Amino acid sequence: MDNGGEDIYRFDREHQGLAVVIVNFVNERKGADNDVNYMKKTFKRLGFKVECHTDVTKSKMEELLEEYRKREDLCKYSCFAFGISSHGVEEKEDSKLVSHHTVNMFDGDYFYTKDIIDYFRDRKCQALKNIPKLFFIQACRIPKGNRTEDHRDKGVGFDKGIHIPSPGHQETSSPGKDDEVDHAIAAEPIVSVPCHNNMLIMFASPQGHYAFRNEEDGSYMLKYLYESVKEHYGNCCLKENQISFLDVLIDVTARMAEGTYRFGKMYKIVPCLVHKLHSDIIFTQGENMTSKCCCLV
Repeated sequence: MDNGGEDIYRFDREHQGLAVVIVNFVNERKGADNDVNYMKKTFKRLGFKVECHTDVTKSKMEELLEEYRKREDLCKYSCFAFGISSHGVEEKEDSKLVSHHTVNMFDGDYFYTKDIIDYFRDRKCQALKNIPKLFFIQACRIPKGNRTEDHRDKGVGFDKGIHIPSPGHQETSSPGKDDEVDHAIAAEPIVSVPCHNNMLIMFASPQGHYAFRNEEDGSYMLKYLYESVKEHYGNCCLKENQISFLDVLIDVTARMAEGTYRFGKMYKIVPCLVHKLHSDIIFTQGENMTSKCCCLV
Protein backbone atom coordinates (compact mmCIF):
# COMPACT_ATOMS: atom_id res chain seq x y z
CA MET A 1 0.00 0.00 0.00
CA ASP A 2 1.22 3.48 -0.86
CA ASN A 3 0.59 5.56 2.25
CA GLY A 4 2.44 8.61 1.03
CA GLY A 5 5.52 7.84 3.06
CA GLU A 6 3.58 8.17 6.30
CA ASP A 7 4.26 5.82 9.19
CA ILE A 8 0.82 6.32 10.78
CA TYR A 9 -2.51 4.96 9.57
CA ARG A 10 -4.82 7.71 8.35
CA PHE A 11 -8.03 8.21 10.27
CA ASP A 12 -9.69 10.36 7.65
CA ARG A 13 -13.00 8.57 7.11
CA GLU A 14 -16.27 9.83 8.52
CA HIS A 15 -16.13 7.69 11.66
CA GLN A 16 -13.27 6.60 13.90
CA GLY A 17 -14.07 2.90 13.96
CA LEU A 18 -16.60 0.09 14.27
CA ALA A 19 -16.24 -2.57 16.97
CA VAL A 20 -18.14 -5.86 16.96
CA VAL A 21 -18.29 -7.58 20.35
CA ILE A 22 -19.44 -11.18 20.88
CA VAL A 23 -19.62 -12.90 24.29
CA ASN A 24 -20.93 -16.45 24.61
CA PHE A 25 -22.17 -18.44 27.62
CA VAL A 26 -22.69 -15.23 29.61
CA ASN A 27 -24.50 -17.03 32.44
CA GLU A 28 -22.43 -20.24 32.40
CA ARG A 29 -19.02 -18.55 32.32
CA LYS A 30 -18.98 -16.64 35.58
CA GLY A 31 -17.61 -13.14 35.09
CA ALA A 32 -18.28 -13.16 31.35
CA ASP A 33 -20.86 -10.40 31.78
CA ASN A 34 -17.93 -8.16 32.72
CA ASP A 35 -16.28 -9.01 29.40
CA VAL A 36 -19.17 -7.34 27.57
CA ASN A 37 -18.70 -4.17 29.61
CA TYR A 38 -14.90 -4.20 29.31
CA MET A 39 -14.96 -4.35 25.52
CA LYS A 40 -17.86 -1.93 25.18
CA LYS A 41 -16.15 0.71 27.35
CA THR A 42 -12.71 0.09 25.83
CA PHE A 43 -13.82 0.68 22.25
CA LYS A 44 -16.14 3.55 23.10
CA ARG A 45 -13.25 5.30 24.82
CA LEU A 46 -11.30 4.97 21.58
CA GLY A 47 -14.13 6.65 19.67
CA PHE A 48 -15.63 3.51 18.13
CA LYS A 49 -19.23 2.68 17.50
CA VAL A 50 -19.78 -0.56 19.42
CA GLU A 51 -22.29 -3.29 18.60
CA CYS A 52 -22.61 -6.17 21.09
CA HIS A 53 -24.03 -9.67 20.66
CA THR A 54 -24.36 -12.35 23.35
CA ASP A 55 -24.90 -16.12 23.24
CA VAL A 56 -24.45 -16.42 19.49
CA THR A 57 -25.11 -19.74 17.69
CA LYS A 58 -23.04 -20.90 14.72
CA SER A 59 -25.75 -20.03 12.20
CA LYS A 60 -26.17 -16.60 13.78
CA MET A 61 -22.40 -16.11 13.71
CA GLU A 62 -22.30 -16.84 9.98
CA GLU A 63 -25.18 -14.44 9.46
CA LEU A 64 -23.49 -11.68 11.47
CA LEU A 65 -20.10 -12.06 9.79
CA GLU A 66 -21.67 -11.98 6.33
CA GLU A 67 -23.75 -8.98 7.33
CA TYR A 68 -20.76 -7.02 8.61
CA ARG A 69 -18.60 -8.01 5.63
CA LYS A 70 -21.16 -6.56 3.22
CA ARG A 71 -22.33 -3.67 5.36
CA GLU A 72 -22.96 -0.62 3.21
CA ASP A 73 -21.57 1.96 5.65
CA LEU A 74 -18.40 -0.01 6.41
CA CYS A 75 -16.41 2.25 4.10
CA LYS A 76 -17.14 5.17 6.45
CA TYR A 77 -15.01 3.71 9.28
CA SER A 78 -11.26 4.29 9.61
CA CYS A 79 -10.69 1.18 11.75
CA PHE A 80 -12.41 -2.11 12.49
CA ALA A 81 -12.27 -4.18 15.69
CA PHE A 82 -13.68 -7.59 16.52
CA GLY A 83 -13.66 -9.01 20.03
CA ILE A 84 -14.95 -12.40 21.14
CA SER A 85 -15.05 -14.09 24.54
CA SER A 86 -16.02 -17.77 24.72
CA HIS A 87 -14.72 -21.30 25.27
CA GLY A 88 -12.14 -22.48 22.75
CA VAL A 89 -9.81 -25.34 21.78
CA GLU A 90 -7.20 -26.18 19.17
CA GLU A 91 -8.30 -29.03 16.91
CA LYS A 92 -5.75 -31.13 15.03
CA GLU A 93 -6.28 -32.10 11.40
CA ASP A 94 -6.37 -35.84 10.73
CA SER A 95 -2.87 -37.26 10.18
CA LYS A 96 -1.35 -33.80 10.02
CA LEU A 97 0.81 -31.71 12.32
CA VAL A 98 -1.52 -28.77 11.82
CA SER A 99 -4.14 -27.56 14.29
CA HIS A 100 -6.85 -24.94 13.94
CA HIS A 101 -8.13 -22.78 16.75
CA THR A 102 -11.88 -22.96 17.25
CA VAL A 103 -14.30 -20.86 19.29
CA ASN A 104 -17.36 -22.49 20.83
CA MET A 105 -20.75 -21.19 19.81
CA PHE A 106 -23.78 -21.05 22.09
CA ASP A 107 -25.49 -24.02 20.38
CA GLY A 108 -22.54 -26.32 21.12
CA ASP A 109 -21.08 -26.07 17.63
CA TYR A 110 -17.78 -24.33 16.91
CA PHE A 111 -16.32 -21.75 14.55
CA TYR A 112 -12.76 -21.66 13.25
CA THR A 113 -10.94 -18.48 14.25
CA LYS A 114 -9.21 -18.43 10.87
CA ASP A 115 -12.63 -18.31 9.18
CA ILE A 116 -13.75 -15.37 11.33
CA ILE A 117 -10.65 -13.45 10.29
CA ASP A 118 -10.99 -14.52 6.65
CA TYR A 119 -14.32 -12.69 6.32
CA PHE A 120 -12.49 -9.37 6.64
CA ARG A 121 -9.39 -9.90 4.48
CA ASP A 122 -8.96 -7.52 1.53
CA ARG A 123 -10.29 -9.89 -1.13
CA LYS A 124 -13.55 -10.50 0.69
CA CYS A 125 -14.12 -7.11 2.27
CA GLN A 126 -13.09 -4.28 -0.04
CA ALA A 127 -14.59 -1.65 2.26
CA LEU A 128 -11.91 -2.41 4.87
CA LYS A 129 -9.01 -2.67 2.44
CA ASN A 130 -5.85 -0.90 3.63
CA ILE A 131 -7.29 0.06 7.01
CA PRO A 132 -6.30 -1.51 10.36
CA LYS A 133 -8.36 -4.47 11.54
CA LEU A 134 -7.98 -5.58 15.18
CA PHE A 135 -9.06 -8.96 16.60
CA PHE A 136 -9.16 -9.84 20.29
CA ILE A 137 -9.68 -13.54 21.09
CA GLN A 138 -10.50 -14.42 24.69
CA ALA A 139 -10.68 -18.23 24.48
CA CYS A 140 -8.55 -21.19 25.49
CA ARG A 141 -5.98 -22.61 23.07
CA ILE A 142 -5.57 -26.03 24.67
CA PRO A 143 -5.49 -29.09 22.36
CA LYS A 144 -8.85 -30.79 21.99
CA GLY A 145 -9.17 -34.10 23.81
CA ASN A 146 -6.67 -33.38 26.59
CA ARG A 147 -8.22 -33.67 30.02
CA THR A 148 -8.07 -30.68 32.32
CA GLU A 149 -6.89 -32.87 35.22
CA ASP A 150 -3.97 -34.22 33.19
CA HIS A 151 -2.90 -30.71 32.25
CA ARG A 152 -3.07 -29.53 35.83
CA ASP A 153 -0.87 -32.43 36.96
CA LYS A 154 1.66 -31.87 34.17
CA GLY A 155 1.79 -28.10 34.60
CA VAL A 156 0.26 -27.19 31.26
CA GLY A 157 -1.08 -23.70 31.20
CA PHE A 158 -4.90 -22.23 31.74
CA ASP A 159 -9.36 -19.61 31.48
CA LYS A 160 -10.16 -21.62 35.55
CA GLY A 161 -8.38 -20.43 38.93
CA ILE A 162 -7.45 -17.55 41.37
CA HIS A 163 -5.51 -14.40 40.70
CA ILE A 164 -2.73 -13.80 43.21
CA PRO A 165 -1.98 -10.07 42.87
CA SER A 166 1.53 -8.68 42.70
CA PRO A 167 2.59 -6.07 45.25
CA GLY A 168 0.30 -3.07 44.88
CA HIS A 169 -2.48 -5.12 43.31
CA GLN A 170 -5.74 -5.60 45.18
CA GLU A 171 -6.99 -9.12 45.85
CA THR A 172 -10.20 -9.77 43.88
CA SER A 173 -11.12 -13.37 44.73
CA SER A 174 -11.66 -15.55 47.74
CA PRO A 175 -8.43 -17.19 49.02
CA GLY A 176 -7.90 -20.73 47.84
CA LYS A 177 -10.39 -20.52 45.00
CA ASP A 178 -9.40 -21.42 41.45
CA ASP A 179 -9.76 -19.08 38.43
CA GLU A 180 -12.00 -20.07 35.55
CA VAL A 181 -10.71 -21.42 32.22
CA ASP A 182 -12.38 -21.19 28.82
CA HIS A 183 -11.71 -24.63 27.36
CA ALA A 184 -14.65 -26.47 25.88
CA ILE A 185 1.56 -34.20 23.51
CA ALA A 186 3.71 -35.84 21.55
CA ALA A 187 4.76 -33.83 18.50
CA GLU A 188 3.73 -30.20 18.91
CA PRO A 189 1.31 -29.25 16.11
CA ILE A 190 1.49 -26.01 14.17
CA VAL A 191 -1.59 -23.91 14.86
CA SER A 192 -2.85 -22.22 11.70
CA VAL A 193 -4.37 -18.78 12.33
CA PRO A 194 -3.40 -16.64 9.32
CA CYS A 195 -2.80 -12.96 9.93
CA HIS A 196 -3.46 -10.98 6.77
CA ASN A 197 -2.29 -7.53 5.70
CA ASN A 198 -3.24 -4.65 8.01
CA MET A 199 -4.44 -7.05 10.70
CA LEU A 200 -3.59 -7.49 14.36
CA ILE A 201 -4.64 -10.53 16.40
CA MET A 202 -4.34 -10.69 20.18
CA PHE A 203 -4.99 -14.00 21.93
CA ALA A 204 -5.47 -14.23 25.70
CA SER A 205 -2.79 -16.94 25.86
CA PRO A 206 -0.07 -18.59 23.75
CA GLN A 207 -0.60 -21.74 21.71
CA GLY A 208 -1.42 -24.80 23.81
CA HIS A 209 -2.47 -22.90 26.94
CA TYR A 210 -5.66 -22.00 28.74
CA ALA A 211 -6.95 -18.42 28.92
CA PHE A 212 -7.59 -17.19 32.47
CA ARG A 213 -10.85 -15.68 33.63
CA ASN A 214 -11.81 -14.59 37.13
CA GLU A 215 -15.39 -15.54 38.06
CA GLU A 216 -15.92 -12.15 39.71
CA ASP A 217 -13.88 -9.74 37.58
CA GLY A 218 -14.10 -11.42 34.19
CA SER A 219 -11.32 -12.27 31.74
CA TYR A 220 -7.91 -10.89 32.62
CA MET A 221 -6.80 -9.85 29.14
CA LEU A 222 -9.98 -7.85 28.56
CA LYS A 223 -9.84 -6.36 32.05
CA TYR A 224 -6.25 -5.18 31.58
CA LEU A 225 -7.02 -3.94 28.08
CA TYR A 226 -9.81 -1.80 29.53
CA GLU A 227 -7.59 -0.50 32.34
CA SER A 228 -4.67 0.28 30.04
CA VAL A 229 -6.85 2.11 27.51
CA LYS A 230 -8.50 4.05 30.32
CA GLU A 231 -5.09 5.10 31.64
CA HIS A 232 -3.56 6.07 28.30
CA TYR A 233 -6.67 7.72 26.88
CA GLY A 234 -7.98 9.30 30.06
CA ASN A 235 -10.82 11.80 29.67
CA CYS A 236 -10.96 10.82 25.98
CA CYS A 237 -8.18 13.21 25.03
CA LEU A 238 -7.78 11.47 21.69
CA LYS A 239 -7.08 14.53 19.58
CA GLU A 240 -3.82 15.31 21.37
CA ASN A 241 -2.86 11.69 22.07
CA GLN A 242 0.17 10.40 20.14
CA ILE A 243 0.76 7.01 21.75
CA SER A 244 0.99 4.02 19.45
CA PHE A 245 -1.75 1.48 20.15
CA LEU A 246 0.87 -1.28 19.96
CA ASP A 247 2.53 0.28 23.00
CA VAL A 248 -0.79 0.11 24.81
CA LEU A 249 -1.09 -3.60 24.00
CA ILE A 250 2.46 -4.20 25.23
CA ASP A 251 1.38 -2.56 28.47
CA VAL A 252 -1.53 -5.03 28.65
CA THR A 253 0.94 -7.88 28.28
CA ALA A 254 3.14 -6.44 31.04
CA ARG A 255 0.17 -6.13 33.41
CA MET A 256 -0.77 -9.76 32.87
CA ALA A 257 2.82 -10.87 33.35
CA GLU A 258 2.89 -9.24 36.78
CA GLY A 259 0.06 -11.45 38.03
CA THR A 260 0.15 -15.05 39.22
CA TYR A 261 -2.74 -17.40 38.50
CA ARG A 262 -3.69 -20.63 40.19
CA PHE A 263 -5.36 -23.71 38.81
CA GLY A 264 -4.12 -26.45 41.10
CA LYS A 265 -0.65 -24.95 40.67
CA MET A 266 0.64 -21.41 40.30
CA TYR A 267 1.01 -20.11 36.75
CA LYS A 268 2.28 -17.16 34.78
CA ILE A 269 0.56 -16.33 31.49
CA VAL A 270 0.78 -13.56 28.92
CA PRO A 271 -1.28 -12.76 25.80
CA CYS A 272 -0.01 -13.67 22.34
CA LEU A 273 0.12 -10.82 19.83
CA VAL A 274 0.72 -11.10 16.07
CA HIS A 275 0.23 -8.46 13.41
CA LYS A 276 0.88 -7.39 9.83
CA LEU A 277 0.42 -3.67 10.32
CA HIS A 278 2.59 -1.46 8.13
CA SER A 279 2.19 1.68 10.24
CA ASP A 280 1.47 2.86 13.75
CA ILE A 281 -2.11 3.15 14.96
CA ILE A 282 -2.57 6.51 16.64
CA PHE A 283 -6.14 6.96 17.83
CA THR A 284 -6.87 10.65 17.30
CA GLN A 285 -10.25 12.27 17.08
CA GLY A 286 -11.07 14.12 13.86
CA GLU A 287 -13.50 17.00 13.47
CA ASN A 288 -16.32 14.71 12.34
CA MET A 289 -15.70 12.09 15.01
CA THR A 290 -17.63 12.97 18.13
CA SER A 291 -16.99 10.69 21.08
CA LYS A 292 -19.37 10.44 24.01
CA CYS A 293 -17.11 8.24 26.08
CA CYS A 294 -15.84 10.90 28.49
CA CYS A 295 -18.44 9.81 31.02
CA LEU A 296 -17.17 6.24 31.08
CA VAL A 297 -15.61 4.86 34.24
